[in-house]
Amino acid sequence: MGTDTVTGKGLNPMGRWVISYDIHDDKIRNKVAGVLLGYGERVQFSVFECDLGKNELEALVDQLSNLIERTDSIRYYGICQTCQKLILVSGKDAPIQEREYLII
Repeated sequence: MGTDTVTGKGLNPMGRWVISYDIHDDKIRNKVAGVLLGYGERVQFSVFECDLGKNELEALVDQLSNLIERTDSIRYYGICQTCQKLILVSGKDAPIQEREYLII
């Protein structure tokens, strides 16, 4: 199982992340997809978009890194607000729902 840490500089307190994976074992792949469904929306079979704060991202990376094997790969791409407006989709597209937060 892998171990990784979040090392990106200047992480936004809340940002959109595109997370993709290449996992060979069906059982592990289903576990990873299940975890990601708790954080965001599936936009393609092995691609999710998630709105995550720094702590959520770190927790997600830790959780997923402990599930995968050395031959598997998970990639995390931070997408700034300006770049989100430049996303193009061909074919079927469902808008990503903004997560609502209640701050007390």
